[in-house]
Amino acid sequence: MKIALLSKADVVIDSYLEALSPYSVSVCRNREELIKEIPDADILVAQNTGFQYNTIDAEVLGLGKNLKLIQHFGVAWDITDADEARRLNIPVATISAQNSNAVAEQTFYLVIGIAKKTRIAQKAIEEGSLGKILTTELSGKTICIVGLGKIGKILIRMAKAFCMNVIGVKRTPDFESVQKEGLDSVYTSQDLHKALPVSDFVVLAIPLNQETFDYIAAEEFKVMKKGSYLINVSRGPNVNKQALIQALADNKIAGYAADVFWEEPADPKDPLLSDERTLFSPHLGAYTYETVNQCTRAGRENIDRLLKGEPLLNVANM
Repeated sequence: MKIALLSKADVVIDSYLEALSPYSVSVCRNREELIKEIPDADILVAQNTGFQYNTIDAEVLGLGKNLKLIQHFGVAWDITDADEARRLNIPVATISAQNSNAVAEQTFYLVIGIAKKTRIAQKAIEEGSLGKILTTELSGKTICIVGLGKIGKILIRMAKAFCMNVIGVKRTPDFESVQKEGLDSVYTSQDLHKALPVSDFVVLAIPLNQETFDYIAAEEFKVMKKGSYLINVSRGPNVNKQALIQALADNKIAGYAADVFWEEPADPKDPLLSDERTLFSPHLGAYTYETVNQCTRAGRENIDRLLKGEPLLNVANM
């Protein structure tokens, strides 16, 4: 049994190499290395961080003549063309819920960090200055959570703990769930432009697909509340980069925080990184000791189920 492991993250690679022992594992850190290894692979373990949408495309899948499973690390599978994999009868499996708490915690760190001007505060300490910064309170503010999956639902509880008003946006919301989840109100995706003007904080927790590229672009920034904050823990391309730069230049929004970038790793010289109104982390939301261990164990379990002829868990494309 030969396994190809596609990942740029050393912590994930190390964990999977240990979890997948004694199977033969070939580590691929880019698409070119994957193309070399995929013809001999029976299983592909894929980790999304740092790879573009549909990196594992029809060309790659066509080379994987022996592929019996693509196992993703985490809940997202946007780097795999799942439809093409289905056409080739290759199941694409994910790991559900294991990283939800970790990503939600990272998200709320970004919410607090951007509101409390973490970067500017750190610089003030380093410069020895005092009493020159005003920050924003969370209590009483309205936070809009776009995407009410497992991460979004955890964020509702966190925001309520800070006495925030919480509204949500969901593709097909169940309005009866408003009280159940603790939301003050809920909007459909078609009503996004009604939610944005009343929101002090907007959090993106949505998948990346053909419908959600540039989900927040010029028209959305135009209707956002002046002085509001945008927090993105989805994927970089969910936000139109040029529209974001313009919104910051026009002082339309007060700041942007994200655990993702448009190309990963980010170019250290990118002007957005030097803008003190931004706060970035290097796509580490799911990189906790707990989550990495849980996800690698769950991935190994699905591989073992395949070899035993047992039903696979969390298949996304069949």
